[in-house]
Amino acid sequence: MAPASPVVRQRRKVLDADFHPRVLVCPMSFLTDLRREVKPFEFFCSALGIFALLLTLPFVVIAGGTVEGWAIGAVLWLVMWAVGLGLSKFAQSIDGPQAIGIAGMSFMVRAWVAFGILFLVAAKYDRIAGLTAATVFAAAFTFDLAGRTMLNALKTKSRQQGVNL
Repeated sequence: MAPASPVVRQRRKVLDADFHPRVLVCPMSFLTDLRREVKPFEFFCSALGIFALLLTLPFVVIAGGTVEGWAIGAVLWLVMWAVGLGLSKFAQSIDGPQAIGIAGMSFMVRAWVAFGILFLVAAKYDRIAGLTAATVFAAAFTFDLAGRTMLNALKTKSRQQGVNL
């Protein structure tokens, strides 16, 4: 059997480490590490954006928004969320300052790209659908950010107490 490549060895080292100083909070991180037990509150915090996304549909219908606008906002947020997840995983393999730069810049660039797309939907396609999509995106974005903040606080507290999540 051939020896593992440096990339594979690095991934194994990161996955086997109890605490790695370069690890960033990654939404839905439990999906990539199935070896550990997922606590209900950790799952809730990681999936808060998705829960908010699903809960916005009844409000959109009641408020008279378009389901098409909800779908545009939902798909746009899910795409940006998946890109953020991928970039966060990539940033884990890079040294501290560069990883923080990638995470911060990707956060800002994804927000600007998303709002640019939402502006174009409202300006060129349908104003009501664009407004609905922007509201859905903003709600999912806000709740996802709150969930990641809670997850980060939980992980920081457990690290200080010497407990691994």
